[in-house]
Amino acid sequence: MFPGLKDKIQESLRSVAPVAVIVLLLGMTLTPLPLDTLVLFLAGTVLLVLGMSLFNAGVDMSMRVFGEAMGAALTRRRSIVLLLIVCFVIGFLVTIAEPDLSVLANQVSSIPNSVLLLTISVGVGLFLVFAVLRILLGVPISWLLAGMYALVFILSIFVPNDFVPLAFDSGGVTTGPITVPFILALGVGIAAIRGDRRGVEDTFGLVAICSVGPILTVLLLGLLYNTSGGDYAAFYSAAVSDSAQAAREFALHLPK
Repeated sequence: MFPGLKDKIQESLRSVAPVAVIVLLLGMTLTPLPLDTLVLFLAGTVLLVLGMSLFNAGVDMSMRVFGEAMGAALTRRRSIVLLLIVCFVIGFLVTIAEPDLSVLANQVSSIPNSVLLLTISVGVGLFLVFAVLRILLGVPISWLLAGMYALVFILSIFVPNDFVPLAFDSGGVTTGPITVPFILALGVGIAAIRGDRRGVEDTFGLVAICSVGPILTVLLLGLLYNTSGGDYAAFYSAAVSDSAQAAREFALHLPK
């Protein structure tokens, strides 16, 4: 049914297993975990591997192919304005759809979810435009990233301290399972139209540039938004007494 699903399961295991092992080791030594939390963690790890495997299989079958075709088709039209507008819209929409972003927004109680979602999505959309322009114009990525991060560190001096970790966390959100495949595929499609070796090389760093966008926009939000800060709200997992109750908790919340 899903070509290469076995390979995707192995990829997911290689990604998740090291983190799971580290958490288990810490939970048995430095930071002991309650048994109910441990059961939920193990069950969640299994579901995470299965979900990532199915999702990545779907990415290869649809999103990657669609992104490359879209990038190539837009570049053939020879309309830079149309290309940049569509790139902004794509960057905005795929970030809104990113599940990691919803998790981050729910953890920041001092900022409305919609405000944080829109701020991060606009940042990704704008910097996807800059990344595409860099591919078309052949601008060296080293100078571009150096200038962007210099601006990040300057802004971080003036924003409330709570916004600095939130800003950098929002940059990490853009490396999620929806955003990365589509952005990379779009860049490959655009670079392929250039037809030279340099065009393919210029796709390197596409995600790195897009990740700077939300960092800058969240820092700007810290300067402009009237709030006490971007501090995180405490999160507590469900209390379960045995594995059967843990299974019921997952079955209850899975439809959501």
